[in-house]
Amino acid sequence: MWSVAFTWIILIGAVVSQIFGAESYSMSTTSIGNLAGIAPLIGSTIGTLTAGWACDKIVGYLALRNRGMYEPEFRLLILIPAFITMAIGGFGLGAAIHKGLSPVTCGVFMAILNFAVGAGCTGVVTYTNDVCGQRSGEAFGLAMIIKSAFAFGLMFVFNDYYNAAGPLKFFSTFTALTLGIMLTTIPTYVFGKKQRAWADTTTALTFLGLSEIIIC
Repeated sequence: MWSVAFTWIILIGAVVSQIFGAESYSMSTTSIGNLAGIAPLIGSTIGTLTAGWACDKIVGYLALRNRGMYEPEFRLLILIPAFITMAIGGFGLGAAIHKGLSPVTCGVFMAILNFAVGAGCTGVVTYTNDVCGQRSGEAFGLAMIIKSAFAFGLMFVFNDYYNAAGPLKFFSTFTALTLGIMLTTIPTYVFGKKQRAWADTTTALTFLGLSEIIIC
């Protein structure tokens, strides 16, 4: 989920000149840079800071209700506001560009979208830190590889797909993909404790049934 959400930053950077430099907007390079830089910066900053604070508050409250027992899955609840703002920002941005609304309106939706990215990534990062502990470095290394490969492949199709599909379909498609990936946190929240217990007692060799062969 972190890889897909973070790719939004790359996506906007890839198509922003194509959108706002076109005849319908005809914005200058400086204006495009300001729009694509300031609005996402504001949204990401607010999302990251408030999500970190909210995560701690949610965890403390739920731990008290759980008879003092803390579960890392409590941190995933921050993805609820991230999910809602992702839908508003992604679908709203596509509709705003499709209807030719003002750059300020588009900037507002960019800020909302990047708020969702900041909040969502913060929730995933804090959850991964709590679950993986000393192995969190390896987990983030793997996530970086997946994100880079995912974004690298999409860079070859972003601009062509935008030309072929138009802004509404383009942003709606990637928003729907992101929301679908975010929904996978529901089974993680429900079954996360069992998944962690299984992971703690299972290695790659035992999962593949090769442990006895290696020992022999």
